[in-house]
Amino acid sequence: MADNVAEDIINGMAPIERELWQVHPRLHFTAATVARLQTQLTQEPWSQFLTRVQSLADAGQLPYPALLYLLTGEHEYLDDASRHLVRQSFPGASAPDLLNLALTYDWLYHDLDSETRAMTRDCIVEAGEELFNQLARHDLYWADTYTCNHLANFMLVLTTAGVAIHGEGAPVGPWLRF
Repeated sequence: MADNVAEDIINGMAPIERELWQVHPRLHFTAATVARLQTQLTQEPWSQFLTRVQSLADAGQLPYPALLYLLTGEHEYLDDASRHLVRQSFPGASAPDLLNLALTYDWLYHDLDSETRAMTRDCIVEAGEELFNQLARHDLYWADTYTCNHLANFMLVLTTAGVAIHGEGAPVGPWLRF
């Protein structure tokens, strides 16, 4: 486990702490799930799904180029996703950017060059920590509106970011227990 084990423990039994420890991809699917899906991409409904992902990837919006690369192995989509990561990994990334960065980071973890991976991870840590602090301090209006979908969306983003980088030295256990 991580160097700062006490802070990174969620509850000791969470899948991310056990069978998904140091596994990528792990958000929405694993490599085994992707391999199974790849064999079905010529069949309905997956062929229509692939067509939709292709059009979104061609529009250049993360995380779709990453997803298309994962499904097809076409390196042009890895290159496109990597370029988008470099452009979008900046201080103060918004919640939607953080969600897309985290998904892309997880899905392409093994295929990103070390510099892009480190830069993206650092951005996820910084933006995730800022979002966590805003929610924990109730600095955001939505932090107190428990029936508002905005709070659920922020929690989804924070959890996705935490799962994407869990076990890589950043103390994200508090994000995932929040």
